[in-house]
Amino acid sequence: MANAIFGLRVWMALITSVNLCIVIATYAWLVPYSKSNIMDPDDGFNYNWTDIAILTASSVLFLAYLYSIWGKPRLHKFARAPLMLLPALFLLGVQLHQIQLQVKFVNMLNERNQSRMDGWEIPPMKPFSCGDMIDAPCGILQSWTFIPVIVGFFAVIEVFVTLLRGPLQPANQVDF
Repeated sequence: MANAIFGLRVWMALITSVNLCIVIATYAWLVPYSKSNIMDPDDGFNYNWTDIAILTASSVLFLAYLYSIWGKPRLHKFARAPLMLLPALFLLGVQLHQIQLQVKFVNMLNERNQSRMDGWEIPPMKPFSCGDMIDAPCGILQSWTFIPVIVGFFAVIEVFVTLLRGPLQPANQVDF
């Protein structure tokens, strides 16, 4: 494997591991932490399809990059490209949709608060502010919002660099 491609895949394994840690921290700690502050603690958290999609795509990308570094046999670059693009584009699409919904929701709340002010001074909310959250929960929430987008973009770039760079190993070592 070319040294530049190998280095890029090691970098991708690193950022996908950071992404997976943040996603796990979000759903294992932050969601129950914030839920216990605002809801009945006996109610369970219901995962919707976007939560499951983010968890699954993050896990698949992490495992795929570990396999691309240490796994045998290696996949041909044209077989590997769609297998890597599918979870990367899915993660990117789902997370960008989440960001769009977050911005729409905050704008809707600001419009509703503007119409109900009646002499009260209600400061407008900002789409990516933490509100009453402090330090660690705020950092995890902001990281959960943007790190999957960064991982998705880097994964797409890595696939195209791999496709354009040429063969990663001699032709007699490629397994189909």
